[in-house]
Amino acid sequence: MNSRGAFEGKQRVRVWRPSESVFMAAGLFDENVNPETGEKVSGYTRCTVLPNEFLGTLHDRASMVLPPEQCSAWLGGGQGALELVGVRPDADVEVETT
Repeated sequence: MNSRGAFEGKQRVRVWRPSESVFMAAGLFDENVNPETGEKVSGYTRCTVLPNEFLGTLHDRASMVLPPEQCSAWLGGGQGALELVGVRPDADVEVETT
């Protein structure tokens, strides 16, 4: 760590929420058909947001973490999901280097 308490260089870390045994990271999934080959192509991405102050010491972005009560809205899509875009993780996380 440097004098600001930030990790320097690449460092593998484990991040978890002591208040929950499982937490959800928002992502997007899509399937398309390649028009030239007819092959089904799947794609997935994890949604990221600006980190909170604590996670900002580790990286310039963070996974978009959803509390359990917001997962149905995310999975349902539409306006409910759009309202969750950009939700930042709270400070209830712990980190250890691995």
